[in-house]
Amino acid sequence: LLAGTAGAAQYIVSDVTYPILVNGQPMAFADVPPVNINGRTLLPLRAVAEAVGVPIEWDEANRRVLITQSEDVPDIEKLKDSCVMLHTGRDGRYTEQGSGVLIDYDEILTVYHAVDEGATLYKAFYDDGREQQLTLVDTAPEKDAAILKSSITTVKPVKIGDSDEVKLGDMVYVISSPNGEKNVVTSGEVIDIATYKGIRVFISDVLTFGGSSGGACFNVNGELVGVLVGGSDDGIYSYITPINDIRRELAA
Repeated sequence: LLAGTAGAAQYIVSDVTYPILVNGQPMAFADVPPVNINGRTLLPLRAVAEAVGVPIEWDEANRRVLITQSEDVPDIEKLKDSCVMLHTGRDGRYTEQGSGVLIDYDEILTVYHAVDEGATLYKAFYDDGREQQLTLVDTAPEKDAAILKSSITTVKPVKIGDSDEVKLGDMVYVISSPNGEKNVVTSGEVIDIATYKGIRVFISDVLTFGGSSGGACFNVNGELVGVLVGGSDDGIYSYITPINDIRRELAA
């Protein structure tokens, strides 16, 4: 890393003195320390991978870093099978796009605002390419949650986790369909617990885009711990409703 200029750009590099937390514990950097460049903290990839228990290798032939899966790390990609892209609309036309996750063999959890505004048409696009018309069966507007029912019952639902166990610094994975791209995996950390539009949420640095609402948020064990309900205007932060709060509201 160099400090200097490139064309008209000015790069300011400084040492990072504040702790970097993973699962609530400060990271140790034995070889390469983190640096702050123009307000962005950059971390060595190997240190991050090792901190979350992901094996990492250097592919000399192709000059690239390989992150490999181990038995102790969930294969998040496989969870895409249990997630869907949603289209909603009315008067014979689909006009809105969102995301959802199977919490039972015939039930898809999504956000209430994806089915609000008079929507009467609901369609799920499964990861295996199948499409299915849905019906709305339950809502919890106070938690921005809704349940849609599908007649496809051969797709395995996700495992529900305990969102009360989620802590600051925990690693989370979100599977959503941003901008019409089905079931994209993004990851980040829980950086705060706050209120968003009157709803208690986890704030994460998972990147969000249009269509991500309703996306499934998983912990490092591959368990569903929340649903993405929105994001900051710049897309840098995401807001995730804890799954326990949603379940309590739906059961009320």
